[in-house]
Amino acid sequence: MNEEERNYEISDYELFYIYNQELNKYYYYLHSTGLTLDDYEIIKKAIKEIVFMKRRAYLDWYEYVRLYSYILRQKGNEKDKEEYITTRDNKRAWLDEITQVLTDYNKLLKLLEESIVPKSLRQYLQEECSLTHLVYTNNTNPRIKPYSLDSYLFSCQFHKEKSPSLGISNGVGLGRCFACGESFNITGYIMLYEGLSYQDTVKLLSKVYKIDIGNNDLDDSNELYTKYTNSLLSDGYRSLLLKGQERNSKKEDSYAKEISLLKYQHDLDTIDRVREEKWLKYTEDQDKPKRLVLEMPDFNKE
Repeated sequence: MNEEERNYEISDYELFYIYNQELNKYYYYLHSTGLTLDDYEIIKKAIKEIVFMKRRAYLDWYEYVRLYSYILRQKGNEKDKEEYITTRDNKRAWLDEITQVLTDYNKLLKLLEESIVPKSLRQYLQEECSLTHLVYTNNTNPRIKPYSLDSYLFSCQFHKEKSPSLGISNGVGLGRCFACGESFNITGYIMLYEGLSYQDTVKLLSKVYKIDIGNNDLDDSNELYTKYTNSLLSDGYRSLLLKGQERNSKKEDSYAKEISLLKYQHDLDTIDRVREEKWLKYTEDQDKPKRLVLEMPDFNKE
């Protein structure tokens, strides 16, 4: 959204109505003519707008609670308290409505991504592998500090430091050192830390996470394969995930919490899948664009 569009006079409630109408329209399309990549881009743009709305609504609600709580503690009467509680609850209900629409949109977007958006091998590895696991494998400092919903601070493995400053976001698979500025994704980390080429990195990750990409000649006796596999199946790594999962389950309900818990469960399931030697299959078909078409159910059928 550019500055001119942002200054356009339209209320949050009008925006909510518009997005709700759009959501219903796409649900209808989903069960009739099908969705294309153009629809995916429109929904993706709408999600960004709703995220902005949610952030603005949350800040508004938070400031109201903070400010009026202070006022009531100072000189509030019963009428002030009643008005405060009503306004607070209305603002919170509005925030919850935005959150629900955002959740619905993201579910629809996820369906589209899995159905019609082509995935490269790099994207596939980014989703199926875990950056937290890879960094944990090479961690030498027992101080691993959790922050945010699904992120951790490790001691940076690319420069010497006393306090952990390497931020790892498990959900999106991105890392950045807040001290030296080094940043990377999942394949980038292996290339940077182990000094491997992209091709050798793909072979290593595919072997460790049991992803069948065809023609992977990496030997079972490879030292890096052994190192990362043993770490993946270790009690320490599982314990780290279980603690993170438990910590997040106690947080206030939100879409971010829901996604982070799904990621934790995915990583725990990956451990079990690898231990049981169950392979995933990646084929070149996943690089080809698709079109999603779902027919409306025939309710007249018995």
